[in-house]
Amino acid sequence: MHRLIFLLALSLLCAVYIALLNRYGLAIPAPWPPDEIGQVSIAESWATRKVMKVSFLTNEETKQNQREIYPLLVYTASLSLWGKVFGFSISSMRWFNRLVGVLGLVLVFILARCWNMPSWLSLSVATWVAMDITYQLIGNFLRPEILCVVLMLAGLLAFTKGWESKKVFWFTVAGLFFSLSMLTHPLLGSTTKFSLLTYLCLQRQWRYFLGFSLPLLVFGLVALLYVGNLETIARQIFEFGRYLAEDKAPKSLPELLSLLLGSATLWSICDLYPSNTPVWVAILAVTLMWQRKGLFRFYGWQLIFITVAYLTVALGGHPWYFGWFTPFGYLLLGLIFSQFITAANKPSVLKPIIAVTLLWVGYQVYKVLPCWKTAPIIQNAHEGFFNELQHELPPKSKIVLFCVPDPSLLLIEKRRDLDIYLPTGTKTYQSQWEKLWHDLDGFVLVEADWVFTKPVVILPLKYRIVKRWKIPSAQITYSVVWLQVVHEKSSSGFAPDKSL
Repeated sequence: MHRLIFLLALSLLCAVYIALLNRYGLAIPAPWPPDEIGQVSIAESWATRKVMKVSFLTNEETKQNQREIYPLLVYTASLSLWGKVFGFSISSMRWFNRLVGVLGLVLVFILARCWNMPSWLSLSVATWVAMDITYQLIGNFLRPEILCVVLMLAGLLAFTKGWESKKVFWFTVAGLFFSLSMLTHPLLGSTTKFSLLTYLCLQRQWRYFLGFSLPLLVFGLVALLYVGNLETIARQIFEFGRYLAEDKAPKSLPELLSLLLGSATLWSICDLYPSNTPVWVAILAVTLMWQRKGLFRFYGWQLIFITVAYLTVALGGHPWYFGWFTPFGYLLLGLIFSQFITAANKPSVLKPIIAVTLLWVGYQVYKVLPCWKTAPIIQNAHEGFFNELQHELPPKSKIVLFCVPDPSLLLIEKRRDLDIYLPTGTKTYQSQWEKLWHDLDGFVLVEADWVFTKPVVILPLKYRIVKRWKIPSAQITYSVVWLQVVHEKSSSGFAPDKSL
C-alpha cells in the first residue's frame, strides 16, 4: 500500500509536468535560432534525404567527401526516428523532449531511493526537479541536454549498483550510458565521464576502471573504422578544444566569479523567463566543507561527479546547461537532508526539513505561475508576428533571420520564393558577411546586444528600419526589427548595435 501511494504520487507529478509543458507549447521557450531549425533540418535530412531550403552561416568550411563523427549523434538520430513517425515540425518534435523529461523524473526518484533517501524525500527531490524552470525549458526545447541528463541518470544508477554490489558488469552498463551521453552532448558527457574514470584510477579500482572504460573503447574503435583515419578524429577533438577555449573560457576574473556564481540563471533565464534555481555554488561549497570535516558521509565519486558537473555548466555560461545540472543539484540537496535525518535519528528533525521542502516547492510554483499565465498571450503574439512577416516580405527576397521567435520553418513552408540565411551562433567573420551584403535584401533580428557582441550578425553600413514588432515574454517585452539593406557601391564596414 505504501509503495502504491508513492507510485500514484509520482505518476501525478509526471502528469503535472506534462500538462505544464503542453501549456507552454511553442511559447515557452519561443522557437529559438539556430538550435531548433538546425535540429529539425538535420533530423529530416537523415530520415528522408530531403534538404531544407535554408543556408546556415558558419566559419567552418564545408568538407567534401570526408567522413566525420557527428557530435550530437544520439540525440539527432533519436529525433530522426521520432520525426519519421510523428512528423518533422518543432511542435511534434518537442513532444520527444517532454517524454524524455518525464523519464528523467522517474529516474531521479529511483536514483534517490537507491541513494538511501526515504520515499517521501525521494518524491520531494523529483518534485523540485519537475518544478524547476530550467528543467522545464530543456524539456520543451529541441536541444540535447534533456536526453543527455537522462542517459547520465541511468548511468549513475548502474554505477551505484556496481559500487555497492562490486560487480564489474554494472560498471560496464554505466560506461555504456555515459558513452552514449558523450555522443549526445560532447561537453557535458565527456567532463563527467572522465571525472568518474579519474576517481576510479585514483582509487586503483582497475577492474571497475576497465569495465567503465570498455564501451568508450569500443565506440572509439567503431569511430576509427568509420572515419578511416586517426588524423580526422584528432582534428575534430582539437577543433572542439579550440572552440571551448575561444567561446567558453572566461576573459577576466570578474567574469570567472560571475560564472561560478551561476549568473546565467541566477535572476532570470535569457532575460525572458523567471528563474527559481538555487544558488548551487553555495550549497556545493558548504557540502564540500562539511564533508571534509567529517559531518557528511557521501561516496567520494558522488561529490566529484556533482562538483565537476557544476563547474562544467557554470563555466560554460549557457542557461540551458543549468537545466541539465538541475537533477544532480537536487539529488545533492536530498543527500544532505537524508544525512541530517540519519545523523539526528529524532522525529523532531523531520519537521524543519519538511517545512523547508514545502516552502521551496511553494516558491517554485510562485515563479512558475507567470509562465503558466502568459503562455497563451505569448503564443498569440508569435502567430501575429509570423503572419505579418510572411505576407510583408517582398517576393524573392534574400533574408538573414536571427530572431526569437524564429519564423524559419514557417517561411520555408509558406514562402518558398525566399532565400533564407541563418547564422549558427558561432563566430562568423566580417569578410564572410561582406560577401553577402551585395546580395542580401534585409535582416530580421531580435534587438538584443548579444546578437552583435558575439558577433553573430554583422550589419552593413547602410540600412533602414522597415518595421519593429513588440514581442512579449514571461518577464519582459522586447523588440524584433526588420532591416532593409541600402545598397551602395562604396558601402563597407559595419554598423554598431547602438544604431538600432
